[in-house]
Amino acid sequence: MWKLAWLACLIVLAACDGGDLISNPMVDRWCGERPCAWDVPQGRVKRVGTWHTDDYAVELLGEDTILSQGSRLHGEEGLHLSMIALVESEAQLYVELDFGDDGSVEFSERIRASFWERRGACVAIPSGYDGDIRFILRKQGPGRTVVANLSAFTDDVCGGEVIDLHDRPLGTACESNEQCASGACKRGECELENRTALGSVL
Repeated sequence: MWKLAWLACLIVLAACDGGDLISNPMVDRWCGERPCAWDVPQGRVKRVGTWHTDDYAVELLGEDTILSQGSRLHGEEGLHLSMIALVESEAQLYVELDFGDDGSVEFSERIRASFWERRGACVAIPSGYDGDIRFILRKQGPGRTVVANLSAFTDDVCGGEVIDLHDRPLGTACESNEQCASGACKRGECELENRTALGSVL
C-alpha cells in the first residue's frame, strides 16, 4: 500500500515539466450532455455553476457515476494531480488512475470534504513508463460533488512509494519478471524475453 496525502495548499504547477495531460481540464467546454473530451461510461452528469455563476463545472449525479478521460505518459517518473471541487461531507468522490487503460485501477484515493479548495497529490510511477493512462472521477453514494478542475502534469521527481504496475511496456523500470508484459526484467528494465538469444545468433 502506497501512502499519498492530498494537500490543502496550492501546488505550484508551473514547476512541472510537461503540459497538462488532461484535455478540457476546467470542464468549461461542453459537447451535448457531457464535457468535451470526457467520457461518462456510467451514471449521469450535468453542467452547473461554481462559486461564480459565469464559471462552469460538472456535477456527478446519482449514487454511482463515473467521469473519465484517457491520455498517455512518456517516461516521466512523477505525476502531479490538482483538483478544485465542491465535495459535501457525506459524499464519496474518488480520483483513480488506470495505467494501461485496460479497466484495472492501480490507484484510488478518496477526496475529503471540500468547499472549492484546491487539492493536490504527487504519484510516483515506474521510471521509463511509456503507455496509456486513464484519469477517473468516481462518485458513490449520496451527497453532492461538483468538479471545477482536474489537471495532471508530469515531472521527473515525485516522492513516495512507486506504484506497483504489472504488464509494464518495454523500457520501463522493473524489479521482477512478473512486472513486465514481456515476462523479462533484465538489468532493471523490461526487455524482450529472447533479446539475448537473438543477439547471440546475429
